[in-house]
Amino acid sequence: MINNKRNLQDVTFVIPLKLDSEDRKRNLRICVNFIERHFDTNIIVCENDKVSNKDYVKTVSSKIKYMFDEDKTGIFKYTKILNDMTKEATTPIIANYDVDCIFNPDAILSAVEAIRSKSFDVVFPYGGPFVDVKPSQFHHIENDTITDINVSECQVLHPQSCGGCIFFDKQKYYEAGLENEKQISWGFADNERMARINILEYRIGRVPGNCYHMSHSRDHNGWFSEHTKQNEIEFNKVASMKKEQLKEYIKTFEWLN
Repeated sequence: MINNKRNLQDVTFVIPLKLDSEDRKRNLRICVNFIERHFDTNIIVCENDKVSNKDYVKTVSSKIKYMFDEDKTGIFKYTKILNDMTKEATTPIIANYDVDCIFNPDAILSAVEAIRSKSFDVVFPYGGPFVDVKPSQFHHIENDTITDINVSECQVLHPQSCGGCIFFDKQKYYEAGLENEKQISWGFADNERMARINILEYRIGRVPGNCYHMSHSRDHNGWFSEHTKQNEIEFNKVASMKKEQLKEYIKTFEWLN
């Protein structure tokens, strides 16, 4: 059998996980199957929840490296588990990847090649539009016909998003402080990360195309929460810093030590 998978053995996809609904279970299956269908690569999944769903995750793919971060609070600490997975990864490129998102495989390959060639430090595998795809069009993802998704029937959640997926040169990721664990649950983490990499003058690339977000139900972690205001304060604090000031602040990030 001819193996048409692209070689991304130098990449680790790190996927934070909270299986808060059947929709999330479905999206995990579609997402992982998509990645493994197109790429020979590495996937780490870390679940942050009260109870482990390892058995289900392993039915999705036996190749996944599964991690579990027990948390009784019910608050999704996804910045922490992203950092835990990045520390576990041994590859020079990290893909910070949202379980609900899909991208053109050629765009993913282009993003990786841009980092391999040292052309960019950080690359988004899409141009900016964050498009919410309804389940009626999920078959295009599963059948590798995503170019047939009717975007006119989708809601554009953000015209110039900085979430969904971001590829990092791992060394640069560490220099930027990894994820800011002061950002808890939903709201401002993507913006705060973007502020840091801009202030540090990283070379940021984008590949043309859309981020296709698989629509899903949400619990309290998917909307604004009691942590959102504090997240916004942290974002504004970081965004107001000068380069040298930010470098000194990053030295205080205890998760780097």
